[in-house]
Amino acid sequence: MDSNIYEDFTESKVVNNKNKKLKEKSYKLKDRELKDLCNEMGILLDSGCHIINAFELIRNQSSPKIRRVINKIIQDIQKGNSISQSFQNTNSFSMFFISTIRAGEVTGKLEYAMNNLAKYYDNQYKSKSRIKNMLIYPAFVCISFLISVIVAITMIIPNFESIFIVNDIDIPVLTKVLINLGKFFRNNFSTIIFGLLSIVSGIFYLYKYTYTFKAILYIVALRLPIIRGIIELLVASRFCSTLRLLIESGIQITEAVEISARVIDNKYIYKKILISIDHINKGNSISYSISLSNIFPKSLISIIKIGEESGRLDRCLKSSEDLYTSKLSTKIEKVIKSIEPTIIVIIGIFVGVFAIAMITPMFDLSSSF
Repeated sequence: MDSNIYEDFTESKVVNNKNKKLKEKSYKLKDRELKDLCNEMGILLDSGCHIINAFELIRNQSSPKIRRVINKIIQDIQKGNSISQSFQNTNSFSMFFISTIRAGEVTGKLEYAMNNLAKYYDNQYKSKSRIKNMLIYPAFVCISFLISVIVAITMIIPNFESIFIVNDIDIPVLTKVLINLGKFFRNNFSTIIFGLLSIVSGIFYLYKYTYTFKAILYIVALRLPIIRGIIELLVASRFCSTLRLLIESGIQITEAVEISARVIDNKYIYKKILISIDHINKGNSISYSISLSNIFPKSLISIIKIGEESGRLDRCLKSSEDLYTSKLSTKIEKVIKSIEPTIIVIIGIFVGVFAIAMITPMFDLSSSF
């Protein structure tokens, strides 16, 4: 790990509120919205529809957010701006998106660029959806367990306490601990909830607006073998899919690599890949230059080398994209399956402790009659 990693993340993304008010509001589009927009534009342009007419047709059946974005694009095109510049002026699209549109505009293959972007965002949307769906079950189990624990120690156990006191039963230490824990939750419930919400909000704010906090999380993640493997596959998959699309669109290799690094949205990785770009500009091969970043799997470097030598780099990147996307899904599925037994064990331990804490004094109660 580089010693300068913290320097790479010292920039803050926090924007002064006064400056924010001066800027025109932008509407960031989600992967599914981008997929639908590009898909519809590709179909209309393929059918020979004029660009303005195509936007107007899509606008009439879109959500208010997308209508605002399209209105801005139409206005800019009518003022004489290029299509890519009109997209850029909305502040709603990434540099990757704009560069792909610009390449399609210059080569006269805008419909081809739109269709490629539609496929790209469709794959991104499906990949994210698969990951979310795999996380739903363990997340549901954990939340249900936490709710059950809180209900047990705040509502069920206190009822037993009054029974034990009335019958003058000596309460065991373990039972007292659970009873006191329940009292603490009941007496400080609002404070605990407020504290948890503050912590979660603080973490979310730091992650979204400061690179330094992202750096710390990234370093910690890289030191955990399981998470490190997931991150490496995620980075490789996204880099391959983005670079392939940019190369197919006719964008120069150095610009394509630089944009692909930005799409990963990790400044540490971006800085490392910039080193590769310098070596490509010096005349070194793409595979050798990218290998110097020490970010990507050796198998990817080998595949890129084969693609360079055969002149089929885009096809090799497509194969790599499919390979690492599949590996990523399998890896996440394995991690989740390994977590499930751990959750069951934790639940079992709590149920056992709860049973012992309640049954022991109940035996004393039954023997007193």
